[in-house]
Amino acid sequence: MQSMKQKFQNVSADYWWLDVARATAAFAVMAEHVRAFIFVDFGETSNQNWACKLFYFVTGLGHQAVVVFFVLSGFLVGGQVYALCSERRWSWSDYAIKRIGRLWTVLIPALILTALWDRLGMALTHSGLYTGMLNGVYHSTPTQEGTVDIYSPFSFLMNCLFVQTVQLPIVGTIPTFGTNGPLWSLANEAWYYLLFPLILLPLRSFRTPTASAAIMLTLGLLICVVLPQTMVLSGSLWLMGVALFLFNRYVNVSRRACAITALIAVPLFVGCLWRARTLGSTSLESDLSVGISFSILLGCLIRIESAPKFTAALSKKFADFSYTLYLTHFPLAAALACIVLNNQRLQPSLFADGIFCLATILLVVYAYVVYLLFERNTKNVQLAMKRRFSAWLPLSVGALKAGGEP
Repeated sequence: MQSMKQKFQNVSADYWWLDVARATAAFAVMAEHVRAFIFVDFGETSNQNWACKLFYFVTGLGHQAVVVFFVLSGFLVGGQVYALCSERRWSWSDYAIKRIGRLWTVLIPALILTALWDRLGMALTHSGLYTGMLNGVYHSTPTQEGTVDIYSPFSFLMNCLFVQTVQLPIVGTIPTFGTNGPLWSLANEAWYYLLFPLILLPLRSFRTPTASAAIMLTLGLLICVVLPQTMVLSGSLWLMGVALFLFNRYVNVSRRACAITALIAVPLFVGCLWRARTLGSTSLESDLSVGISFSILLGCLIRIESAPKFTAALSKKFADFSYTLYLTHFPLAAALACIVLNNQRLQPSLFADGIFCLATILLVVYAYVVYLLFERNTKNVQLAMKRRFSAWLPLSVGALKAGGEP
């Protein structure tokens, strides 16, 4: 029988709980944004019964869902980096093509679609949402602050380079492109992808330091100084995923012990979510509590591998386009809020609930179509990049064929 250590040698193996977490997190982010566009804030509701409270709680976990994404990314991507380094199969060129190909295959179309939906919304409604006047209402929409035009080619390019939310000399802080506020977390992800190997590789060669190791470590430290402090500190959430990978790689725990621990971890995780929501806190301390409790829970669940085939297949299907859903839903939701609702938010009712359900279905179908056009072809894009640069980069096709992307 395959040992636990061997089972976790390849972090791209299919664990259905990872798919459940990825899909649920993406839907949670979308649900919060759709609810904010359609319904009034909870404090403005006329009937605050238990059903209303539950609805606002469940659809208010968008930020905590991003924390879950960071942990999952650390487990999948950071774990893969560690595994490749441990097996002495590390290649900067392989890694760069895989990560950039993965990110750009969806990001560039998402940015173009953002520009199209925003231009349509502006042309049909002239809504103040697009000029930052309604940020106090919708929160995640553009603001009137900043010196960089959110629709300029420069902003588009900087978002392609994952510099959004980073303050540059002279220019100022780079905004997320157009109305696509959720892009802030993608900048975090991209820099964590770069920082982790820059720091890990020198540390692994600590006993035999080299000039390249010193350069990498220096560059990593300089990047940490330049990036926003909140972005760097939030990297601790990403490292939780790496720690979870290491735990599962080297520590053997029985399924029974995992099942018992999971029974404790579930209320712990829910309690951390409740605390974060009731206190209205998105501080690092609150994020850490959510990240730690989720890591404990996930660490138990992925040891319990059995699942009905239908459940596993369904969770994988939704997880496959979770990245596309995250990157594409907001501009369309904003356009619908302007064009259909005229930026008027509704009290909870059967009518408003129906609009919420229809909007959610529309956004999911839309994201899935975009997924079929772009994200589904990620491997082909990576291999095309490999062939394009193979003349001057030492690449291995095998490394590019690994799956399990967050």
